[in-house]
Amino acid sequence: MIPAGDPVFVKSPMSIYSAIHASLRNALNATGQSAELAIIAEVSDRRNKPNVTVPYRRSNNCFANPVRADVMIDSRKVAGAAQRRTRGGLLQQGSVQYIDLGNGLVERFVQALSANCDEREIADEVLKRGQELAEQKYKTDAWLRRR
Repeated sequence: MIPAGDPVFVKSPMSIYSAIHASLRNALNATGQSAELAIIAEVSDRRNKPNVTVPYRRSNNCFANPVRADVMIDSRKVAGAAQRRTRGGLLQQGSVQYIDLGNGLVERFVQALSANCDEREIADEVLKRGQELAEQKYKTDAWLRRR
């Protein structure tokens, strides 16, 4: 989360996305992985550009469709994210898959990301409500087939 008053908030969404993923890439590389950021055309341009780094795969699985600045290992997307910007700030939520999060990766990522990170606990009632939403809304066939 980046509050609106933070100097980073005025940067473009893509530059923030890239900076966060560059920090994750650096942390992965420090653990001996060979991570890189995806360098590909925008979705609308992919069909017209045969020489993109990562081929477009039509799928609802976001890990099958890397976009620019996603974290890749061996041409496989291992981390991606989404952003929500409001007047109050920016939230970037992401997912990491297919890699071992051990060996101090989380600590290295936090250090690479910023010297000014705060860890916060999520209240039990918020976690419980999130689990309820996941079960009642986001795991339903209707929600999963919306696209």
